[in-house]
Amino acid sequence: MQISLLKTWVDRVLLSRDFEELEDGQKVIEQFLFKPAEIEGDSKQFAITFDMVINTRDGAHIELEFNALFATSDDVDEEFMDSHFVTVNAPAIAYPFLRSFVSTTLLQAGYDPLMLPAVNFTRAKPAD
Repeated sequence: MQISLLKTWVDRVLLSRDFEELEDGQKVIEQFLFKPAEIEGDSKQFAITFDMVINTRDGAHIELEFNALFATSDDVDEEFMDSHFVTVNAPAIAYPFLRSFVSTTLLQAGYDPLMLPAVNFTRAKPAD
């Protein structure tokens, strides 16, 4: 089966100034969820949706829903959706685009750019 990343997009983004800068030891990433989904009406596509809440050291608060759309050469079925590729590889392919979006958005909004940490998707579990 051949698989390719078609596009990424943001469905929701909220950026605000929290005014309370984080102390040392406080978590920058408040929430990090990801979930694979079949695309209704297209049996050869699936998406990965990331849902994140981030607080930066310089007082920014960002909430976002980020999506990545993948195309396959074969039909997507339940077995494929539960496969290692969909739960580990696809999120790992999409994640650098999410990292770039967060860093660039914060920089363009006047905050320090933030490089999100690497994620081991082998250990991370998709949301239900």
